[in-house]
Amino acid sequence: MDNLSSLPTETRNPKSASLDLLPAEEIVKLMNEEDGTVAEAVRKALPAVAGIARAAAFSFERGGRLIYMGAGTSGRLGVLDAAECRPTFGVPVGAPDGTVIGLIAGGMGAIFEAVEGAEDSPELGEKDLADLRVGPLDTVVGVAASGRTPYVVGGLTYARSVGAVTGAVSCAKGAKISSLADHTAEAVTGPEVLTGSTRLKAGTAQKMILNMISTAAFVLSGKTFGNLMVDVQATNEKLVDRARRIVMTAVGCGPDEAAALFDGSGQNVKTAVVMGLCGLDRAGAETLLSASSGHIRRAVSARRKDREQSAEGSGSPGNASDFIIGIDAGGTKTRALAYRTDDFAPIPESETRGGPGNLTYDPEGAFAAISETARKCAEAALKITGGTCRHLSVGAAGFSAVSAKTAGAAADSVDCPKTFVSDATLALHANFGPEEAGMIIISGTGSAAFMQIEGNHILRAGGWGNLLGDGGSGWAVSRAAVRELLKRFDAGDPASARAFYESWHSAHEAGPAAGSPFFDGCTPGDLIAFVTRRPKKDLSRLACSLVSLCDAGDPLAERLIRNELSVLAEDCARLLDRAEKILPRPVPVVLTGGFFESNPTVRRLFREILGRGERVSEWREVPADPTRAAVRHYLEALDAERKETKS
Repeated sequence: MDNLSSLPTETRNPKSASLDLLPAEEIVKLMNEEDGTVAEAVRKALPAVAGIARAAAFSFERGGRLIYMGAGTSGRLGVLDAAECRPTFGVPVGAPDGTVIGLIAGGMGAIFEAVEGAEDSPELGEKDLADLRVGPLDTVVGVAASGRTPYVVGGLTYARSVGAVTGAVSCAKGAKISSLADHTAEAVTGPEVLTGSTRLKAGTAQKMILNMISTAAFVLSGKTFGNLMVDVQATNEKLVDRARRIVMTAVGCGPDEAAALFDGSGQNVKTAVVMGLCGLDRAGAETLLSASSGHIRRAVSARRKDREQSAEGSGSPGNASDFIIGIDAGGTKTRALAYRTDDFAPIPESETRGGPGNLTYDPEGAFAAISETARKCAEAALKITGGTCRHLSVGAAGFSAVSAKTAGAAADSVDCPKTFVSDATLALHANFGPEEAGMIIISGTGSAAFMQIEGNHILRAGGWGNLLGDGGSGWAVSRAAVRELLKRFDAGDPASARAFYESWHSAHEAGPAAGSPFFDGCTPGDLIAFVTRRPKKDLSRLACSLVSLCDAGDPLAERLIRNELSVLAEDCARLLDRAEKILPRPVPVVLTGGFFESNPTVRRLFREILGRGERVSEWREVPADPTRAAVRHYLEALDAERKETKS
């Protein structure tokens, strides 16, 4: 049983020890003073709050949901925030299919009257999420002032097991629910004026955080234009007036034109704004918005491009239809994607893939793959935009093994300024801004850890290739499983070897097909040949089959995975220790690479093994597309050009 009396939300506040002797004026003054400390407590949790908001926005983009769950005041606040999203952002709310859902222990009746024993049941938390069919597309946020409510603990445990992104909002340091979440927002508000009444400071902090999560998530999802609520639902006279004023402000027109646009749009603010800004009728505006994923700014930009392409001078410097290209060249494949220069939105139709791009192992093949991928991506982007490629960024595995000049020759198929970096630096630049510190940990075919220390100062650990490193990668996990089989053959226990072999085989057959050593009559020699002669990526793919065994409760599979992840965790611990001497504050961490990204279980096990909660400000569950580093490189190039011109 938890020692509840030690929780900061349950201890007595000495400032209010004589509360019942104070006049009304002194009571409210004291409460006001205590409330003044809440914003600072919330401020310290902002990086994690932003992480939850990003995860929720990504869920919305993929058709998933944001689900709050809590008990008592915390549950009521989640239900309230969910309910407010409908009139504010125009989205369906509530179970089972709402975009935002609030769950309270004991059901909706518990909003007004406590349901006995509901918050003490972790099974109820699991059941409520199972009834919603929660899965990898969803973001589940547990809210508990104490940080240990069993209902929330059960729910978050279940959410993680089915691959959902998880967040925890509490008012206790080192909260129990924080250990179950990808993003942990701990706003420590301290003892309440009324002892144990967490509807006061703790409730205020939670309300502020939930406001931020839902608002930021929907802003990222295109539900605003500037700071205007363009998806507001005009369900009464006051809101109709507000909607017309929003149209008037966004379009820059008078009240009569705004009213005509609003009425002509079917009383849809977003459609009315695009009609006014782009000179379209209702059908045209709706089509343009649909093609722009509901983002007004993207829609307006696309319309402007259409007009410019029909005019002379298309493709001149600064033209809105110009683009930049980012290329991620790794050991398995080369991938390119173009971005528009006016709003830096990706151009999905330009995405191009090619062969392996590792400059160390096969420089000629890598050069060819990068050149061909760049050319095809540029041609696709040109066809769509009619513009010019202004900058090309390439992040290539093994870049340190060749000179920048030599690497630059790999992309001569596109005539524009270029930036060449390693694939790891590309990922860092995509996930963190120029003045931001952060760490990426990669587990895919290989493994490594890199940290950016505010700028271009980069530290590394691991990444030494399969002969000297790559611990914790998919390749290393599969190698460990093959080694386990060989040990059993050496021990004269072919039956045991066959049993493990067949279970691994079964798990592999249930997954995606790939080259494998599994066939009748397989011998130790066959296994050795597979490891030494086949491409590294073939062995790496088998690691996901081992994860399936781990998920099914196989202790050997979990032990093998944990052992290999421990090697990578040791590399990361050394990097964090080294970085602490330069940068004493915690940093956000991104887990990326195919093995991490495709296996929630592997991410969970790695976080448990690494620990280091005091050095990690947040775990960013959704890594940025590495090709997006092209945006940073382009802006840095423009800034350098401006400085050179001034000098």
